Amino acid sequence: MWQKVRDTLDPQKSLKSTLRFWFMLFALIPLLVIVGYSAYLFNQRMNQELVKRLNALEEGITIELTDVEEKLRLGGIRHANDYYLMNLVRSQKKAVLESVTQSIIENYITDRISFFNAKGKLITSILPKRIANNPEIILPEDPSLLSKVILESLSEKRQIVMKTAHPNIGFSFDCYTSMRLGGKFIGVIKETIVVDRYYSLSTKERTGLEICILNKEYQLLTSTLSPEQEKIFYTPSQHKKIVSIHLQDESFLMLTKPFLDDDEKPQGYLAILVSQANTQSTLKEIKIIFALICIVIMIVVIFFSQIASQTVLNPIDQLLKAIQDMEKGKNHPLVHVPPMQEIATLIHSFNTMASSLKTTQTQLVHSSKMTSLGQLVAGVAHELNNPIGYTHSNIHHLKDYLEKLKNMIQTYEEMISKLPKPQQTKIQDTKNELNIDFILKDIDSIIQSSLDGTQRTKDIVLSLRNFSRLDEAEMKEVDIHEGLESTLRLLSSEFKNRITLHKNYGTLPKLMCYPSQINQVFMNILSNSTQAIEGPGDIWITTHADPEQITIAIQDSGKGIKPEHVERIFDPFFTTKKVGQGTGLGLSISYGIIQKHHGEIKVESTVGKGSIFTIILPLIKKVLI
Repeated sequence: MWQKVRDTLDPQKSLKSTLRFWFMLFALIPLLVIVGYSAYLFNQRMNQELVKRLNALEEGITIELTDVEEKLRLGGIRHANDYYLMNLVRSQKKAVLESVTQSIIENYITDRISFFNAKGKLITSILPKRIANNPEIILPEDPSLLSKVILESLSEKRQIVMKTAHPNIGFSFDCYTSMRLGGKFIGVIKETIVVDRYYSLSTKERTGLEICILNKEYQLLTSTLSPEQEKIFYTPSQHKKIVSIHLQDESFLMLTKPFLDDDEKPQGYLAILVSQANTQSTLKEIKIIFALICIVIMIVVIFFSQIASQTVLNPIDQLLKAIQDMEKGKNHPLVHVPPMQEIATLIHSFNTMASSLKTTQTQLVHSSKMTSLGQLVAGVAHELNNPIGYTHSNIHHLKDYLEKLKNMIQTYEEMISKLPKPQQTKIQDTKNELNIDFILKDIDSIIQSSLDGTQRTKDIVLSLRNFSRLDEAEMKEVDIHEGLESTLRLLSSEFKNRITLHKNYGTLPKLMCYPSQINQVFMNILSNSTQAIEGPGDIWITTHADPEQITIAIQDSGKGIKPEHVERIFDPFFTTKKVGQGTGLGLSISYGIIQKHHGEIKVESTVGKGSIFTIILPLIKKVLI
């Protein structure tokens, strides 16, 4: 049998079967790994969600019990300071004391209020009607006499709270407060709240989780579990905060929260259990779905591998025969597909042809592509160059015409004084209404910005032309400040009435570089800075020169970059902007341009304060490639 399989998979006897087998193998193994790993991750994620749910509930219960204890303490102090109650305790008027206390406890959170005299002897205990009339609610019995430990503690402290475990009941919070009249110890008021099965059931109704109350030896006192689960309840030997336990064919994650006394020592525990049944059921369903998907994919792989073996190998056979016929001078002969040794024959024929055709064919194809691409780019550059040239030239003429008009306006203004007063007033009002003074001041910068914009466009067109005629691309010695000022003029609409520019220019020598590319870097960084400043803000531009390099620092008061994003800021296609607002290429291109100039670009950023981009360009004239 194995010999048959080996023969089937032997490429010399059946290339199609071999390809089909390995195709299925390489398709299914990654799929099975992905399925298994996905199921594992799902189980981990579901457990993490359950743990989050447990932690959230623990936090809520902690707040709730802390609030209850605080109210218990405050109520104890308030009642112990009640002058009327103190007189009743001192005189030990039991009937009146019970009547007054009954009216207090009905509107209070405690489950019982007890009074003891100065010697610790019980005077009376009062229950609210909700407990007294419900025989199912059981409270721990009050001692007839307080212990010496409690009395001694109350002689040193005004109040103590004790948390005590009670089998089949739960935990009691007992607040003992000493009552003093005129500085003299006259008795003790004890207020009790019980965390029992009813508290656990109400918590379960709110959260859907099981609640257990344990003593400090982790023994079960009461719970919301079924009687069968209570009988087999256990805690693992390693008492961790969150553990997994198994009760009667059901798995739980259990979180234990300690009840701490005033000395921060645990007196018992509140256990919160969340069932993993839904998680396991969902995981089982997912595994079944993944298994069905694997079966379907296996069938699809078998089907397509059969098609692929016929679709791919048959053309290869025909190509092989065609190559052999081409060597003999035949055109498109009908061929018979040989059953064996396909790859060996194909490689032999390919090598025979490749030695004579590969180099020539590659050169011809490459030359044809570059010629077509060069013609296309040169045509586009030519079509753009003419209208841009007209526009640039016309703006120069417009600038000259405007100078003449300004001279004419100046002459008119000199002649205004010779006109009658009403006409002078009317001309001045019209001048103020049209804001002529501002227009005359602003028109020069507008014309200059237009010239800069058309010059920038001409530079782009020149770059396209250089692309089609690479031997004409060259570097220039330029003034970096001129490039910065040109960029700032193009971005002036972004700064106006919103961003204040602070220029701290040093004395810089001219730099040998590709000026349009350096200006593109300035444009990208300054544009990002303006976008990072959401309201009014500032941008500082600082330049200085060392013997070997020029440094340009651009700082903004924007929202800054998160630390985890700083390391990726120059990665291609990385952007923190919304979809459609950025490509993630600006800073990546800028980084490449600076690297091409053998320079360095760095960024420092603090969230909420802004960013500083520092560009360092060497003055040593290296060959730029």
